[in-house]
Amino acid sequence: MSEGDLGDRIEAVWQRLQEVARVTEGDPDERGRAIDQLVVDLYTSLEELRVADAELRQQNAELADSANTLALERARYRSLFEHAPDPYLVTDAQGVLREGNGAAAAFLGVQAQFLVGRPLSVFVAAADHRSFFDFLARLGEESQPRAEDLHLVPRGGRRVPVSIAVAAAPAPAGGELLYRWLVRDVTERKRLEQDLASERDHLAERTAALRALVSQLAVMEETERRSFALALHDDLGQLLVAIKMKLPEAGEEHAEAPCNRILQEIGPLLAEAIEATRTLTRELSPPSLHTLGLAAALDELCETSARRFGLTVTLVDDGSVPPGRLPLPTRMLLFRCVRELLFNVHKHSGVTHATVSLRRVDDEIRVSVEDEGRGFDPKAADVCARSGQCFGLFSIAERVEDSGGRLEIDAAPGQGSRITMVVDGGLA
Repeated sequence: MSEGDLGDRIEAVWQRLQEVARVTEGDPDERGRAIDQLVVDLYTSLEELRVADAELRQQNAELADSANTLALERARYRSLFEHAPDPYLVTDAQGVLREGNGAAAAFLGVQAQFLVGRPLSVFVAAADHRSFFDFLARLGEESQPRAEDLHLVPRGGRRVPVSIAVAAAPAPAGGELLYRWLVRDVTERKRLEQDLASERDHLAERTAALRALVSQLAVMEETERRSFALALHDDLGQLLVAIKMKLPEAGEEHAEAPCNRILQEIGPLLAEAIEATRTLTRELSPPSLHTLGLAAALDELCETSARRFGLTVTLVDDGSVPPGRLPLPTRMLLFRCVRELLFNVHKHSGVTHATVSLRRVDDEIRVSVEDEGRGFDPKAADVCARSGQCFGLFSIAERVEDSGGRLEIDAAPGQGSRITMVVDGGLA
């Protein structure tokens, strides 16, 4: 029974009582009938009141259960709110703090009860104020959660990069609009992003340098080809032409003496041709590198440098590298790098003496080229290489590193230089 129906029933009983009061002094029969009807109406009203009381009790019980459920949900929400691992804040539409959990208080360096009433902007880094207020103004324009990266400054602390996610909280009837802010420290993420950007820049620089190196190596290869072609033409080729011209003369001579004279002239030419052939062979791929080992090949290279460049080279070999047991690709790499370094000494150092050393230290093979000449600044040389202007050391370093080794540079302007190639000492 509704509240209106119950009121109508009470009003009807009241009117019936008034009618009984009017007929009290009248006809006894009429008074009796009125009293009987009043009793019936009172009984009916009492039954309806009993039913209404039972319904009301049930509704009160249901309301009590709902209140208990709501209290439990509020307690659960409060527990989740307070114990959330990330800072969690609630503000009004103007960004004034209304709530803050324990993580937020710890993060901002202010006790939770003292956060309430403070503008969130007081914790925003000055450089981010404009973007923060623009973000705050846009919150009311969209119903979907919004995110923003900015810097917060805890009390007495340093700037901390954070990512904030904001969503509007359901507004109670007639209540003000509130916003829930989830704050996450992204210091590590920013550091990783910076490291990634740095690695990307380094990779771009290295890629550009390698492209320039490929181009430079192509030029160097063509220069080497041209050098060998000229050597074949000017030395070996001319000698063979001279021998060819002498042979018909020997065939035309009938006397023994002239023929012997021509053969004697051909002999030195053949010797020179053979020596030129051996020189080219040694420079291209010395047989001793394949048969006798790296130390023997370096010893020949020292002699060749003396003849070609007037550069006296001393080989210091402690015998710790067994001949022929170093893998052939490693031998070839070290030999060619030493040859290039000795050429650099001849070209740039301004001295006529250098030292090549070969030794094994623990599990590493160390080959050094040292001089006491002009020296250089390693940092300047690296910048020069990356700019595409010079590639000597950069080329050697790339080849050594590609083989799993490293290049050690000890040099300074006016103090000479020592370039050491270090490779795996695993012997075949």
